[in-house]
Amino acid sequence: MLFLLLHVAASAEAAVDFANAFSDHMVLQSAPKAAHVYGWSSSPSVKVELVGAAGAFHFSKIATVAANGRWEILLPPTNASSATFNVTVASVSDSTTGAVIRDVL
Repeated sequence: MLFLLLHVAASAEAAVDFANAFSDHMVLQSAPKAAHVYGWSSSPSVKVELVGAAGAFHFSKIATVAANGRWEILLPPTNASSATFNVTVASVSDSTTGAVIRDVL
């Protein structure tokens, strides 16, 4: 199971970022398992959105940040693919507060 963490970055808005353990060129968990994505935000109760697309596989999931700053999303299982894509996470209310992981398999 793949785990993505968010690293908190200081900002007036709900800053979200992927943890140091995850970076460009990573590989997501493929079917039959789902990829468990989670992380942190600097603002509890804010909604964050995780989006990505690769070929026929598209996802857009929203989670609410808990009181401790943590959010989590379970992506649907998908078959392995050679098509790379970007995964973006950001506050729903301010997409400029997010982060992107590029060239994900």
